Amino acid sequence: MIKVVICEMERVYDSSLFSWIREQYCRRKSDGAEFWFRVSIRTHDVDLLFSSSACPKRGGRRKPQVNQREQRIVDLWTSMGVAAGSDIDLLLRFLHRVNEMLG
Repeated sequence: MIKVVICEMERVYDSSLFSWIREQYCRRKSDGAEFWFRVSIRTHDVDLLFSSSACPKRGGRRKPQVNQREQRIVDLWTSMGVAAGSDIDLLLRFLHRVNEMLG
């Protein structure tokens, strides 16, 4: 399951997720509010949490080691530069690719 949190509002990956993300981004941008996000990816063999650079820091566990499938997702996040959070299209492409990877 893929979940996205934008400024404390949570949404599960479904057919309306991309339009919801764009709506949240545009609303915050027009209000001059900060835009940040967290992406949680959990399946039987994947347990990852990613955050944009503007995301408020919170304490939590750090996964000691990632498996091969998780590493491919981590590499995708890193190579795409999604954490900067400045390009909403990068986030959408990342989510689309991860959804495809999870099958």
